[in-house]
Amino acid sequence: MKSPNNVEYNKRIRADILQRAENDCDFQEVLKLKCKQDNKFFIDTFCWTFDPRLQDPVIPFVLYPKQEKFIEWLDGLLKRSREGEKINAFVDKPRDVGATFTFMTWCLHRFLFDDFSARVGSRKEDYVD
Repeated sequence: MKSPNNVEYNKRIRADILQRAENDCDFQEVLKLKCKQDNKFFIDTFCWTFDPRLQDPVIPFVLYPKQEKFIEWLDGLLKRSREGEKINAFVDKPRDVGATFTFMTWCLHRFLFDDFSARVGSRKEDYVD
């Protein structure tokens, strides 16, 4: 299931999911399993972001196609690492494309559902938000 990019519609979908899960333990387990198996579903359905430029600054975080490719690339790096390959990765990115937040939600998913830790840095302290 791909969550819709339309913010208001996505909020309604999320509210419906949470309302159904509130008193349905079986549905909660289905959601947990789906989230564990599908990091994009987890991000598209349960992660939120903050954009102070907007009138309503708390909005659903829904991956765009390039962010989905980034997630797939990260998954591939992790797989290669677990197969014994030494991995170091670098992401050269412009500002305001969601790369940092996408990476951090990917890390959050791995932290919640996997045996995972990561080190994150920036080339210059002045660029850290």
